[in-house]
Amino acid sequence: MNLRRNEIRTGEIANLHRFEGSIGRESILALFNVGSPESCDKRGIRRFLRRFLTDKYVIGLPAVFRHLLVRAIIIPLRWRRSLGNYRRIWTPEGPPLTAGMERLAARLREELSVPVIAVPRYGTIPLHKTLREIRKKNPQADRIVFLLLYPQYASSITATAIEYIHRQWKRSDCGLGLQLIAQYHDHPAYIGALAASIRPAMRNRAHLLFSYHSIPERQNDRSASIDPANDYRRQTVRTSELTAARLELEKNGYSTAYQSAMKGKWLSPSTKETLAALAGRGIRDIVAISPGFAVENLETLADLGQQASEAFLSAGGSSFTRVPCLDASDEAAVFIKTLLGR
Repeated sequence: MNLRRNEIRTGEIANLHRFEGSIGRESILALFNVGSPESCDKRGIRRFLRRFLTDKYVIGLPAVFRHLLVRAIIIPLRWRRSLGNYRRIWTPEGPPLTAGMERLAARLREELSVPVIAVPRYGTIPLHKTLREIRKKNPQADRIVFLLLYPQYASSITATAIEYIHRQWKRSDCGLGLQLIAQYHDHPAYIGALAASIRPAMRNRAHLLFSYHSIPERQNDRSASIDPANDYRRQTVRTSELTAARLELEKNGYSTAYQSAMKGKWLSPSTKETLAALAGRGIRDIVAISPGFAVENLETLADLGQQASEAFLSAGGSSFTRVPCLDASDEAAVFIKTLLGR
């Protein structure tokens, strides 16, 4: 695998991205996602922010400046607000993303009859140790298939995941073959699952809002210049178009927006600005979904479900319905099994 300018070309890892055949009993399935803090307290939040924000793919500065910025400025300023946000969504099972990943793993374990594990990118246990352990428990296995639960490509999540998995896999010397599945933004099974989850919430006059996590414009432009197939903006728009078509919506019946942006030039229009504009046009009923997230998390529950909802209602809207993530639903199970050739 060749890495150029902190990016990965889709063509260069086609053997990893393109899953062929059907996952069988000799395989192990690993569901891969960002991860969450291990505890809802100062120590847990700070540790998670440090692991996440010091990733070179997340903040593209030289290591010395990146660590200085994160440890001396960002974390001291941000950890209290992050802790407050997590406290609002924390459940008896722990962080929603971790709990949701475990539920999805349990369901697929039962339906596929193969070992299934949930793997966080920013967890406390290094992946190479997890690979050695899972290999010991499953000596009959000959390969591990990583499903990156990131439908659209962004270097800050997809590229870092691929590099991390590949590096940790080589270090583990576990004897398992490696395959990756990623970038399924236009896969018919994924589009079908989204449409099926949205359809029950749609009302006659409701406007559908697709809200994706924003990324810096510079990051998107760099990825697209290296490989046009890795254009996050284009992929999100395509997901929205295909899902809307499956729902038989007119072009004025849905919008695409981007949430959770930081300071600087990030992909726009923002979700809150879009909601305000829709309210100004007289649209009173919104159905919103975050197609880029497979499992409930801080961005879906707090940013979209609470803050965006409040902004729309304050601007004159009458109702705001958030469609939950696919999580461990029937739609998710069917979609993933199709992706795996089952």
